[in-house]
Amino acid sequence: MSGSPLGSGRPPIAGAEIAARYAAPPKADPRETPEIASRCYSAHATQLTMLDLRLLSGGRHGLPYHYLEEVTMPSEDLLELVFLKKKVRVTGMRLEPIYQALLGHRVGYLMEADPRFSEDTQDPAAQNAPFIREIEPRESDRD
Repeated sequence: MSGSPLGSGRPPIAGAEIAARYAAPPKADPRETPEIASRCYSAHATQLTMLDLRLLSGGRHGLPYHYLEEVTMPSEDLLELVFLKKKVRVTGMRLEPIYQALLGHRVGYLMEADPRFSEDTQDPAAQNAPFIREIEPRESDRD
């Protein structure tokens, strides 16, 4: 028998080599990697097909962008999205960047902030970041 435990004639593979082969994470598709990923939303460089609404209750709603008919921002703390069969009301603070990304169909997800995290924080970066307090999806009142 040769030095191989299985008798294949090849030398045994060291543990570090095995770990190196399988530990490398798969390369992410740059089209799927968000430019911005925060606790409240993600914005991508390219247009997406679906918007993922993530509620604190654990519920999620996937809404196709091709059914998005209107996005309005009556104030800096309110967004209203009108889809073919749904209306979504998003309340929070500093929502302008989300509004701009929605116009380009580039938002991957919107997520309600955990109430344990206050929008009033000492972190200067977080003080200027969008904050989503509540997402209210409801059926459209059309016939």
